[in-house]
Amino acid sequence: MIIANIDMKKSILKIDNTIEFIDEDLLLDGLNIAYLRQFFGDDAGWFFQQFLKMAYSFICTREFYLSFDCDCLLIRDLKININKPFLNAMPIKIDINHPYFATIQKLLNIKIDSAHQYMCEFMIFNKNIMQDLCKVLNPRDSTLFYEPIIRLVSKNRDKYSFSEFETYANFALAYDVYDFTYIPVYRCGGRFYNKIPTLQDSLLRDFAKVYYLLQFNHWDKPVWFAKILHNKFLRKILGFKNLMRIYYYFGFYKRDFKNILMENNSEDK
Repeated sequence: MIIANIDMKKSILKIDNTIEFIDEDLLLDGLNIAYLRQFFGDDAGWFFQQFLKMAYSFICTREFYLSFDCDCLLIRDLKININKPFLNAMPIKIDINHPYFATIQKLLNIKIDSAHQYMCEFMIFNKNIMQDLCKVLNPRDSTLFYEPIIRLVSKNRDKYSFSEFETYANFALAYDVYDFTYIPVYRCGGRFYNKIPTLQDSLLRDFAKVYYLLQFNHWDKPVWFAKILHNKFLRKILGFKNLMRIYYYFGFYKRDFKNILMENNSEDK
């Protein structure tokens, strides 16, 4: 099942004609990108994709549905027990005053787990819990769950923001449905590849010894350390993990992050 802009339909079905395609603007009546642009401008797409994951609960025919971000590559087997699914809980403490939490507290007034981060690349949603969440967000019409979020966030973008994963996970904690686990993800795959690699790529196989997912954010760009990491001889002598430690602990990661951020900002201008 792929939810996307209608312009993508032909290209997607060429990949596999058994894919069920859904026009993102037709998934839920009233929810479309043109409407959201009135409130969020160029950021409308970011909010739209979050609302689509929530809206799918209204047409889902099964108890659970898995949402998988399209900028991620699964590089090793991921086993899920559907009888006891898990929340991908990253052991990262978040400031309780974070704009995501400010929105949750304002709209839901629930206890927040700030000791974990649920902003991950995939999530196993329970259809019924998601629909309960939508009802709490908008008791008058749960299919318009996004309206209170729009009204709150669009008026004060500095104080409020929205994360469907953080909101759903913290809401779902009140239900005895999930186990907790952490599936390691490397979020900077775009720094070491100029295109998405095949699963037979030797460096990718080393990544797969440590991580389950390799993410390719659109803002990342290949960096000079990529040549070192792709060097099979260096990986054999020093080890993949040691090379990654060098990339982080010698400050290369932070420097690359700043440089990429500056380059993207200059391109935007």
